[in-house]
Amino acid sequence: MRPSPTDVMSCFSEGLQLIFSKGFRRFVLIPIALNILIFIVLSTIAFHYAQSMFASFEVYLPSWLVWIKWLLSPILALIMLIIYGYSFNLITTVIAAPFLGLLAEKIEAHTTGISPPEESLLQLIPRTFKRELIKLIYFIPRSLCVMLLLLALLLLPGANILGAIIGGLWGSWCLALQFCDYAADNHQLPFTQVRMQLSQQKLNSFAFGGLVLFGSMIPVFNIVMTPLAVAAGTIYWVKRNTVEG
Repeated sequence: MRPSPTDVMSCFSEGLQLIFSKGFRRFVLIPIALNILIFIVLSTIAFHYAQSMFASFEVYLPSWLVWIKWLLSPILALIMLIIYGYSFNLITTVIAAPFLGLLAEKIEAHTTGISPPEESLLQLIPRTFKRELIKLIYFIPRSLCVMLLLLALLLLPGANILGAIIGGLWGSWCLALQFCDYAADNHQLPFTQVRMQLSQQKLNSFAFGGLVLFGSMIPVFNIVMTPLAVAAGTIYWVKRNTVEG
């Protein structure tokens, strides 16, 4: 039997218990501290641009479309929340990559009883940053294309909700890759292999990434979402490979 979306939920529940338990807190404190700083900066920027965008939206909306403002505004707000949640995770994971890699090691050792190959922090830092660069090369060009598509759909009445769905699915896929990759990277599996394995279970991958995206869209809660997603992603990756192996 393969892991199901219900198993994905249980991974988050198990991860939430672990990250605040004794022995794991010290690996969570630095990512949370970085998250608080990024949260303050990014939320301030997002609030400023949200105000400007909604003001411009009202000014440039043709008079004959004013009547659908009530419909377009919530969809625009949803798209902005998706971008906010995705950006929050992207920035945090790049900055905190070595510490998140250590957290994934400890989670895997606790879950399986077997530690991945040990590395010193001096070895871990360059390797994890190199891995983040590989992921950014994959994420950024595709994310820009998705952004252009979202902007185009936003201007088409009736197609706006499609833009929100596409943005949500892309964000979910990226976050599934991002947070399941820490355990894979600790075993130095190629990123292309991670993508291939997750694509074999698209429903579970989208379910996992969707939960991370939803949590990242909630201010304040998104501060703990990054270490929680690393823990849940590691548990899911270990269980998935144990089941299939």
